[in-house]
Amino acid sequence: MIKTALELLVTQLNLHLGDAGSKPVTLGNIAQLENQDSLPTEASIKDKVVLSLVNLEEEKTMKNGPIHKLHNGRKELAERPVHLNMFLLFSANLTHYDLALERLSQILLFFQSHRGFDFHRHNQPEKQLSEGFNVQLDLHTLSFQEINDLWGSLGGKQVPFVMYKARLLRLEAESSGEPAQPITAIDLIHGQRN
Repeated sequence: MIKTALELLVTQLNLHLGDAGSKPVTLGNIAQLENQDSLPTEASIKDKVVLSLVNLEEEKTMKNGPIHKLHNGRKELAERPVHLNMFLLFSANLTHYDLALERLSQILLFFQSHRGFDFHRHNQPEKQLSEGFNVQLDLHTLSFQEINDLWGSLGGKQVPFVMYKARLLRLEAESSGEPAQPITAIDLIHGQRN
């Protein structure tokens, strides 16, 4: 689901930013910036805006959901889904600095007008989005120290960039199908359910 969500963002950006047939945005690891000459042509990050996932964070406020689902009229036990926040780095790895700044401006404008991506508006058979797919993007500002730490961990050479926090990517395993047993009594002395 993470790969699918990021590919959807890249596709939408390329449709918005690209000229006929060009793909100015690619999904890749910006930490490979120093090794870009050794990458295969199709994986090249040279003269492109590179979308990299730099961190994942669990959205803990969404953990208090029910532990059962209603399926065909009966309750089944189900693990709570995991809701993730993804920190996405858009790095303008372009030869010309002015073009890099222009691309970043275009990305900022695109996400200002397209803040959310959901199943109903963006589902395509080849993307295999789940019914509950919904991602909201917010600009994420880093302090100078955080910028230094980020680019230090990525290999050092800083290029023009912008970071977004993509909120609430939902990951959910299939239900086990095990029926949920009703609570018949509560033992008040020991606090156990029977």
